[in-house]
Amino acid sequence: MLASAIMFLALVGSHLQDRKKEALMGEAWSAWESKTSYWPRWGRLLSVGAGPWVVGTALWLGLSWLHQPLAGIAAGAWRWF
Repeated sequence: MLASAIMFLALVGSHLQDRKKEALMGEAWSAWESKTSYWPRWGRLLSVGAGPWVVGTALWLGLSWLHQPLAGIAAGAWRWF
């Protein structure tokens, strides 16, 4: 819940800041905004290829597995096993 609230505030707050800059700077801000975005580009999520996904998943599984012996509490997917 906390992470969801933080994500929501970050995205909405960024959007509101963009609107404020647009009102203050006009066309100069529109040119800059066309080059970047605060909103996630969900369509490009899989465009990075399989390598980063495999490495990221392996790191997440490995580090979350280490949580049990180091902290005494299961974390991540290991909580269900």
